[in-house]
Amino acid sequence: MDLSVLPTLTVLSDYVTIAQLGDNKMVRVLHPKASAAISLHGGHVVSFKPEGQEDLIWMSKDAVYDNKAALRGGIQFVGRGSVASPHPHMASLATVLGS
Repeated sequence: MDLSVLPTLTVLSDYVTIAQLGDNKMVRVLHPKASAAISLHGGHVVSFKPEGQEDLIWMSKDAVYDNKAALRGGIQFVGRGSVASPHPHMASLATVLGS
């Protein structure tokens, strides 16, 4: 996944932005040492690529970034919550980031 081509929605710092992938908002890190993306939908790390290496995170080619279904692949953050709100940490992060 080439994170550099995703449209930027919000700039948080020199290296961290909120970007759009399909209908999903992502926390995107573009640093000289590595790049990474975390989906705010479901709290998935969908990419981590150290400079000069392949992406270390597997995502299915069938993953659909539509904010409706769980993503196929990645590493999901696990948090406390109910069925209605299974990812309170990501909801809090989205609120703090203003998305």
